[in-house]
Amino acid sequence: MWGKTGIRNVSRPAAVAAALCSALFGATLALPIAPAASAATTYWSFDNAKRGCLESTASGTVFEGACDSGNVQQDWYWTGSMNSQGRRMLASRVSGRCLATDIKSGLNQANAVWTSFTCDADARGQRWRFDYNGIDTYGQFDSGYGTALRTSPGLPESVYSDEFTTTVALDYYYWSTSLSG
Repeated sequence: MWGKTGIRNVSRPAAVAAALCSALFGATLALPIAPAASAATTYWSFDNAKRGCLESTASGTVFEGACDSGNVQQDWYWTGSMNSQGRRMLASRVSGRCLATDIKSGLNQANAVWTSFTCDADARGQRWRFDYNGIDTYGQFDSGYGTALRTSPGLPESVYSDEFTTTVALDYYYWSTSLSG
């Protein structure tokens, strides 16, 4: 950087042109200025009690994989305002896309989970709440549909949402969380 002009990311010729324009014509020239720094984002990772960590690809696929503190595909952050049920959107660090589900298979059936290209605060399937169960270090994800996020006993890497059922052990619905990144 050359000299202390108070203007960042501007070449010397552009700064000189702006100063001349202002002095000669009483006008100012719009110049690009670096955006102000924002508060640091807090990233979280979620580790399933029976399987691995919640993970997302840039293309929207959600799965569980072996936990790795250096894997940014396992980093998530809460975004948007909290609604009256205490739910917010959960976005993937690698894509900025929001965790989503539906109930197309039925409330008590395994429903798809993905990250949506558009984060929509009004979409029930994109609103999540993470609640600790009060007994140990695990909690559960509750969607806007009242379904819970879980891994699969029979299909490693698979992530679904459904109502708690007696056919799937509760540990598949339980997640621990930690700060990441």
